[in-house]
Amino acid sequence: MGLAHRKVEKYKHLYDRFSEILKFETFGINDLSQIIGQLSEITFTPDAVEYIPVKYNRFRQIVQLINQIETIAKDNNFTEITKKYRSKFYEYRKISKTFKEIYAR
Repeated sequence: MGLAHRKVEKYKHLYDRFSEILKFETFGINDLSQIIGQLSEITFTPDAVEYIPVKYNRFRQIVQLINQIETIAKDNNFTEITKKYRSKFYEYRKISKTFKEIYAR
């Protein structure tokens, strides 16, 4: 998508009608901590927040991840999310994917 700006520039009659062209960037750790602080009922440690940008860089993905983590945390009576619980989340997500595949048939 980095070249989209140049491709549209070729068509002057369209390019003149744009008022602004925005470039979207991934969320930083500070942004993620604010998002998690507002959307999550369970607290996240800073090391757990640092893990999120590795794979999840879209807002919808982050919200879905927060919902999944909260579900797992409530099932296991966690009050705080740390980096060491990461393996439990992977196991849970693999199991839920296989259930979805089985029931989709």
